[in-house]
Amino acid sequence: ALPRYRTSRQHTLVVADSGVVGRSISQRAERQRIFDPASGDSDGRCIVIQQASTPNDDRPVICQVLHSLDIGGAEVLAAGMARELSDRYRFVFACLDDEVGVLGKEFEERGVPMRVFDRQPGIDWKCSFRLAAFFREHRVQIVHAHQYTPFFQSLLARLAYRRPPIVFTEHGRHFPDSRSSKRVAVNRALLRSDDRLIGVGESV
Repeated sequence: ALPRYRTSRQHTLVVADSGVVGRSISQRAERQRIFDPASGDSDGRCIVIQQASTPNDDRPVICQVLHSLDIGGAEVLAAGMARELSDRYRFVFACLDDEVGVLGKEFEERGVPMRVFDRQPGIDWKCSFRLAAFFREHRVQIVHAHQYTPFFQSLLARLAYRRPPIVFTEHGRHFPDSRSSKRVAVNRALLRSDDRLIGVGESV
């Protein structure tokens, strides 16, 4: 079964651990589809990308936090979720490193909010404070962080903006993967009961 997370509006977000995104709703309406050979779908098709929000847009806001939106496993999953779930959620993107990437430019052209934070090596407090301001600006209700560094920077950002729960999807680990007691202690101190952690496979 796919893990499910609820917002305050009782919408259900379903996150898959294998790059396939779905929703736990019994009535799944047919949606317009467009040809997109870069989408990663086996049939070369994808869901139409969300349009820019309007003043009366009441969709819950999810911020996807990644290193960038270039072509990669985490990036394709994040982009696929934004396409698949855009009729029920409004997505914004935070790219921590110095480039938007191919997928990011695709969303930018359609008016999807996106920001590059130019994160510096190590613990970048300035990046976290700017990230918190971005969450506040867009009234983010769920943060979905892909890979550990975006997750850690999101945890720090929440010290300044305490509202959103964090969904952390770990896509892979460095080798050798040595356990850090300091990292474990910090994670336990900053995690909340409404946060969720997801590994994409048994090895993770």
